[in-house]
Amino acid sequence: MLTRHERLVLIVFMLILLIGSMAKFIFRRYPWILEKVGVIENDVLYLKVDLNTASFEELLKVPYIGRRSAERIIRYRMQRGAFKKVEDLRFVEGINEKLLERIHPFVCINSVQ
Repeated sequence: MLTRHERLVLIVFMLILLIGSMAKFIFRRYPWILEKVGVIENDVLYLKVDLNTASFEELLKVPYIGRRSAERIIRYRMQRGAFKKVEDLRFVEGINEKLLERIHPFVCINSVQ
């Protein structure tokens, strides 16, 4: 017989599994949602980051962007103004075509300031 606390933990765990399964189903059934919201990689949902408004900490959450790249992106944005398209990242020192290709799904331009 389970205690009240054990039953509660079991119910919470089952709800978490159910919500996760539903999210995975929805994102697979309606992939266009991910294009607007984020990217699933290795069963982790990454929300897209706006290159023109992202803080240093937010940029660090983007896969393949480290401290140095985040600093360079912010410096570029401060010196040259807003990014007009994601592909403009290629003008940031240290971001080559291969890295841009990896980063592209995780970033967006929602605002041009």
